[in-house]
Amino acid sequence: MEVRKLNTKDLYIVGGMLRKVAPDLRQIQFDKQKNESENEHKMRVGQAVFSLLADKLYEDVWDWLADVSGQSKDDLLAQPIEYVPELINHLAKSEDLTNFFTKVRGLVGKSI
Repeated sequence: MEVRKLNTKDLYIVGGMLRKVAPDLRQIQFDKQKNESENEHKMRVGQAVFSLLADKLYEDVWDWLADVSGQSKDDLLAQPIEYVPELINHLAKSEDLTNFFTKVRGLVGKSI
């Protein structure tokens, strides 16, 4: 799977999306649960944020994922149903997403 490395443009794109859904983000439980491993915590929060973005900002999310994967949005949406979860897992494994989202939060400030 070919996926480009996340860059500064991605910080601003994702930051813009998060800013648009800031009130809804407050409904997500970001605190680590008592019996939750660090990996489980990251996966739970990541899935909750992605689900929120995909629900509220469908076009923005698909445009961004198409860009990251080097495809048109139509080509991305025509992929087999396994493709997008694999793309997201690939991003999670190949990028330091905790660091990426820390930088995104630094850009958008306290609004998220």
